[in-house]
Amino acid sequence: MTYSTGTDAKRTMCATCQYWHGPREVQFLSCTPTRVRYNNVSAPCAAWKSNRNGACTCNRYKRWVELP
Repeated sequence: MTYSTGTDAKRTMCATCQYWHGPREVQFLSCTPTRVRYNNVSAPCAAWKSNRNGACTCNRYKRWVELP
């Protein structure tokens, strides 16, 4: 799968949150910080019990366990 968007893994947004279940992957690069590549599509969010896109932010954020 090709991911269209990327973000710094330290940002607090749905793409880096434990509750968001959209398509994403952790990308480890040697000379830059860890990044999360994701498709900015609506996907289920367990915290809100509704669909949200990867760029959303909220006060229920919990860091994704896959991140270092």
